[in-house]
Amino acid sequence: MNTDRRSFLGGLLAAGAAAKGVAANAAESAARPRGKARLRFGVMTDTHIGTSWMAGINTPAVEKALRWFDSRGADAVVACGDQVNSGTVAQLKALGEIWNKVFPGGRGSDGRPVEKLFVNGNHEVALWYKPEKQAEKPDFFLLPQMAKWWQECLGEKYEPVVVKRIKGFPFVGINWLYDKPEFVQPALERALKGVKKGEPVFCALHNPIAATCYSSAKKPNALTKLFEGVPNAVVFSGHTHKPVTHPRSIWQGAFTAINSGVVTWIEVPPDVWPKPLPPGAPYAKNLLFVTVYDKSILIERQDLVREVPIGREWEFPLPLDPATFRYTDAYFAALPKARFPEGARATANQSMGERSLGPVPVKWDYWKGDPGGMLVSFPAAGAGGENLVVRYDIKVVRADNGETVLTREVNTDFYFGVKRMKRTYDVIIPAAELPAEVPCRYEVTAVDSMGRADATLATEPVAWHKYYAEVY
Repeated sequence: MNTDRRSFLGGLLAAGAAAKGVAANAAESAARPRGKARLRFGVMTDTHIGTSWMAGINTPAVEKALRWFDSRGADAVVACGDQVNSGTVAQLKALGEIWNKVFPGGRGSDGRPVEKLFVNGNHEVALWYKPEKQAEKPDFFLLPQMAKWWQECLGEKYEPVVVKRIKGFPFVGINWLYDKPEFVQPALERALKGVKKGEPVFCALHNPIAATCYSSAKKPNALTKLFEGVPNAVVFSGHTHKPVTHPRSIWQGAFTAINSGVVTWIEVPPDVWPKPLPPGAPYAKNLLFVTVYDKSILIERQDLVREVPIGREWEFPLPLDPATFRYTDAYFAALPKARFPEGARATANQSMGERSLGPVPVKWDYWKGDPGGMLVSFPAAGAGGENLVVRYDIKVVRADNGETVLTREVNTDFYFGVKRMKRTYDVIIPAAELPAEVPCRYEVTAVDSMGRADATLATEPVAWHKYYAEVY
C-alpha cells in the first residue's frame, strides 16, 4: 500500500472518530430515562441447521445464540424462519434438542419461563423438492406432516399464523406460504383485541415486507398495504441473509420493519445466485435483542462471533406513533455523506508480470502466470455514525481524451461493522484490460449506505508500460 503517513493517520483518525461517536451514543443512550423494563426477547433468523452432508452445521452457533439470550434474561426467543437447511425431520429435531439443552422445560438458567415464537421459511418446506416427492417420505421431510413434527420436535402447536401473548404483549408468527392478507389479517385482528393505542404488536415472518427495510422488494404489495393500517406493528424478518450493520436494516414509515440479520452466512450485493460469498461470510453472524420499556423500545445488535455490540442501539419512543418515528427516509437522507480522510491520496503503481517482462527466463518461473497490471491503493472513506461505505467505484480514464477505459466495483466489508472494516484498499487492474503506453487517471469514488456517491480521489495520470527483459 503506497499511502503517505498523513493519509494513513487521517484514516486512523476518521475510524477513531466513528468509534468515539458510537461510544458517545451508547453513553447518551444509557443515560436516557426509559422507565421500567417490561419485556425482553432475542431475535435470530436463518440458522440453517443441517445434517447428513452438512452434518451438524451451525448447531454450535445456534446454541451460542440461545445462551446469549439466556444471559440477557430473555422472556422469549423469536426465530424468523430457515431454522433448518433441507426441510428434514432430523434437522428440526436437532433444533429442538438445542432448545431443550439451553432452556430445559422452557425455562432459563435462573428459572424464569422462556417462550418461543418460531416460524418457518422456504427451507423448512423445501419446495425445491416437489411436494409429491416429499409426500413419499413423510417421516423424512417436514412438509407432509408439518403439524405433527412441529409439535413433536418443538413442543408447539403448528398454525399457519400463530398468535401468542408474552408478558401481556401480543406476538404474531406468520409461517411461509401464509404471508398473505387473507391469513394475516384475521390473526392481527385477534392479536390487537384489547391492545391500547400505540402499544406494540410484535410480528415475525421469513420474507421481509416489501418496500420497507434494507433488501426488501422495492414495490409495495398487498401485505405492505395491510400493515400500513397497523402503525403499532413491529415486524421482524429474515430470508435475505443481509447484515444488520446496514443502517436501513430498520425502517419506519407507516409501521416498523426490521431485518433481523443472519446466524449462518451473510450475503451482500451483487445479489446473483449462485455466486461466491464475500470474504468472511460465515463470520458475520448477528443477532438482535429487544427490550421494551415503559417509554421506549430498545434494540441491540450483537456480533455473535466476536461477542460484541455492532454499532449503536436503535431506540424509538412508546406509544408507537408514525408522527414520532425516528428511522424514516428523512432520517437516513440526513446522515452525513461519506468522506475520505483529510489529505488522503490514491496511488497507481505498475506491477511486474509476465506480460510486462516479456519472455521470462526459466529461473524466473515465479513470474509465469502473473499477467501484471496496475495496483490502485487508497485509504478507506467514512462518514461516522451509522452511515457506512458499502462500495468503491473505480474508473480508469484516459488523460489525453477523457474516455472511460473501464469501471470496477469493489464491495467493502461493511457487514463486519465499522470496527472490523478495512482501513486501506489495494485493487489490481489487470494489464490486459489497460491501454499500453497511454497515461490514465484512476478515480476512486466512495458509495455510502444510502447509495450516495459524493467523495472521489483521483491518481496522477499513469501509463502502463511494456518492458522487455533480456533472456540470458
